[in-house]
Amino acid sequence: MTRYISKLRFALAFVLLALSIACTKVPVGYLHTAEANYRINTKVAYRQAQQGEDFAFSSANLEGLSGTQPISYAFHSVKVSEGGNEAAFLKVVKEGLLLVRGGKIQLLQKGASQLPVGKYTISIRVSNEGHEAILSDIFSFIVKEQPEEAEDTASSSNE
Repeated sequence: MTRYISKLRFALAFVLLALSIACTKVPVGYLHTAEANYRINTKVAYRQAQQGEDFAFSSANLEGLSGTQPISYAFHSVKVSEGGNEAAFLKVVKEGLLLVRGGKIQLLQKGASQLPVGKYTISIRVSNEGHEAILSDIFSFIVKEQPEEAEDTASSSNE
């Protein structure tokens, strides 16, 4: 009888150990961002509408990122220089005029027209189930008043 109880205790301990191991939360999937980049990491956007309000100044697709699908992309922060205005950029983001989808960053013409001339360097957040990373200073928009040929035409018509 004592032997039976010992075996029963051993079996119960084994079952409890197996359950505790099985209930341990194991991270799902993976997210590798070390090589993430945009081949061309700068885009010039113009305040003066050239293509209409629905036109978007777009990055290429993000390269070098791998992970378990689905991967979500979101705006994280902006650094401004060369006359840029952070508050104006954050307003454009809040109004939905900067889109970060599927690894592409798009600044709509309507948003570009609201920004002062300057450089806007963007960081994005990428995430999937159980993983998240910030890609700091990954892409820049340089906002100019109008394309150079339009500037040349405007200055020659003023003469």
